[in-house]
Amino acid sequence: MNRFTWDFRRDELPAVEPIFVYGNYNGAAVPPGTYTAKLTYKGQSQETEIQILADPRIEASPADYAAQYALMLQVEEQISALHSHLNEMRAIKGQLQQRLTAMEAAKTDATLLEKQKAMLTAIETWESTLIQPKQETFQDVINFHNQLNSEWMALKAYLDGPYPAVTAGAKKRYQDLSRRMSTALSEELTNLKRQLAALEEEQKQAGLSLFLMPESK
Repeated sequence: MNRFTWDFRRDELPAVEPIFVYGNYNGAAVPPGTYTAKLTYKGQSQETEIQILADPRIEASPADYAAQYALMLQVEEQISALHSHLNEMRAIKGQLQQRLTAMEAAKTDATLLEKQKAMLTAIETWESTLIQPKQETFQDVINFHNQLNSEWMALKAYLDGPYPAVTAGAKKRYQDLSRRMSTALSEELTNLKRQLAALEEEQKQAGLSLFLMPESK
């Protein structure tokens, strides 16, 4: 007999490897309600209903659970978007670093070489406001401050508890982090990609290969 155990959570969130983050990437716990489990094998499917009950020791309404879950989904969406963009740009950064090494060894065009270095610096500067690569354990926050992704993860952990009431402080924190997120992605990342496109055009004119953009997940 085969068994599958569901922890009543959504799928895990994408990580930025090997960056340390205090917390976990578990998906949000689903609220009390009725769910459908579907098993498919060799073109055949079977379904059954699962009833998740609220903890009777906690005084909370269905609206409380719904509000908690809705905000958790919004936080998940922000973390997933941030980490996906970070992984994309870190892949580009890796290609830049490899290309710089090759260009320096070949003593290629000095002007294009400096533009590659400037692009690498711009990506690293943007990245440094979003993740803290110097942290290796939870104690490192003393010396190396958390950045935006850790702050999102902290809000996720705060919301992901057995008591569903969403506080005014949690809502305000979400709004504050969302504004910073908008600046990082809508403005700064857009500008970086514009610079990358210009650099790619110069590389094309110089007969160099273009950057390989990772597939979006």
